[in-house]
Amino acid sequence: MQTDMDTAKRCICGSSVIFENDRVLLIRHRKLGIWLYPGGHASEGENPQETAVRETREETGLDIQVIGSSNLISGEAEELPRPFTIMSERVKYSTEVHLHFDMVYLAVPESGSRYMLNTEEAEAMKWFRESEIDGLDTFDNVKSTLHKAFQEFRKAYGQV
Repeated sequence: MQTDMDTAKRCICGSSVIFENDRVLLIRHRKLGIWLYPGGHASEGENPQETAVRETREETGLDIQVIGSSNLISGEAEELPRPFTIMSERVKYSTEVHLHFDMVYLAVPESGSRYMLNTEEAEAMKWFRESEIDGLDTFDNVKSTLHKAFQEFRKAYGQV
């Protein structure tokens, strides 16, 4: 018997958990009606980090700097910052099911970058403290990812 996962559209995605002070920036996704970190499908020829940067700019107007480990390997190939996590997510839209392979990066806003909500993609945009995460209208895996991102950011950067 065939399941919706057998026929699901498989998509490479890039997302960003953006930190400023002791908060993360989330958008209320228009199609799904829940709070998520900015992100989306990769465009042709784009790597997941570029996707996370572009999608964040499109959804929030914000330019970001992806942060993460790199320069661990030398050679002719360019090493990109490692994602904070890679998620395999089943996303049920009204007309189809997608299987997202989502590279989630930690990020900070670029200095002087300005916020501007893209109302085609999102209904709202807001900064949240870690203490507010469990009360959000979102998927459980997003809550878990956000809590772990706060821990990682504190550990690596001594902030938040």
